[in-house]
Amino acid sequence: MIRAVYFDLDNTLVERNASIDQFSRIFIRHFSRQLLHPSFRQVSDLIKQTDNGGYLVNNSPYQRIYQAIGAELALQLGWHDPVPATELEAFWKAEFPRSAAEMPGAAALIRQLVQSGYHVGIISNGAEWSRRATLAATTFGELIQQLVSSERFGVSKPDPSIFTDTARAAGFSSGECIYIGDHPEKDIRGAMNAGMQAVYLSGFHPDIPVPDGAPVIHHLSEVMHVIESIIREEKSNPS
Repeated sequence: MIRAVYFDLDNTLVERNASIDQFSRIFIRHFSRQLLHPSFRQVSDLIKQTDNGGYLVNNSPYQRIYQAIGAELALQLGWHDPVPATELEAFWKAEFPRSAAEMPGAAALIRQLVQSGYHVGIISNGAEWSRRATLAATTFGELIQQLVSSERFGVSKPDPSIFTDTARAAGFSSGECIYIGDHPEKDIRGAMNAGMQAVYLSGFHPDIPVPDGAPVIHHLSEVMHVIESIIREEKSNPS
């Protein structure tokens, strides 16, 4: 029986590109007098290209996304006076989490799950500070009962231990949990290898095959239907 529902964060509960757009508007307002040609589109496109959906490109010279974004903004934008990459990194780290744009239907789904008695948590790759700050910027953050970042846990998805240990810490077996995410390997295969049910939210990694047996949804409003279907199947085929 499903008792706990876990989510990825970026591109599952918050939409990363929409968040970048919101950040870019703040960036333009803040640095407009220092930029030679303030352009929302230029800033937004540059950040999205550098951000790569939250994943450093292969052979990147940078160690962290925020370092890449700070450096590329400093290098590629026209400035009256050069702004240090470290200053732009700090601005990104402070403002990007606050710019979180919720995925359509996220708040309604979280409320429905909590009202239905499910334990609701997040398992997310990334820094602890950014995961917590991003969640705090949403309207549903206070409803999330458990947040585990890969930084604090010590390993990243798709390592099964981040899934199994998170569930165990909340008092659940993996078989009592379902995980919803947008990455076929890091989210879906990782959760399935840990013994969880997994649901793939499509639209962000179309070139990566989805593991067999994972339901595919296109909108968060479909999650409750999937859970209900799993429960019906479990009742009709008791172990």
